Amino acid sequence: MTVVHHLLDVYGVDLYLLTNRRDWATLRRRFTSLGDAPTSDGATQLGHFVPDQGGRVEACSIIWISGLVSDDLDLVEVCAHEASHAAGQILHWAGHDFRGDEGGDEPHAFLVGWLTRWLWQHTRGRQA
Repeated sequence: MTVVHHLLDVYGVDLYLLTNRRDWATLRRRFTSLGDAPTSDGATQLGHFVPDQGGRVEACSIIWISGLVSDDLDLVEVCAHEASHAAGQILHWAGHDFRGDEGGDEPHAFLVGWLTRWLWQHTRGRQA
């Protein structure tokens, strides 16, 4: 699988889904804050890319779903787990405190749902 990219333009964040170490190493060249490829089934990191010529700092949510997760129920669990982390990081980046007032978690809940669907769609057809 190659890196899957999506611009989540409502928050100004680029999403990257990685499922193998080769793709992780490739993206690590651009985002030097990435460490070694995770050894867990899933991981999420909000990275920042600062262009050489100045300009706008880009936020990037980098999500790792191991290509070795083969059971569909395990995959749903990993996707939802990482979507929750990513949604929290993205909303924090956007300045939205979803833990605050009554009903303030609706953007978080919708974003977790959307991200879980996006992750599932791009991982369930792959071979382990």
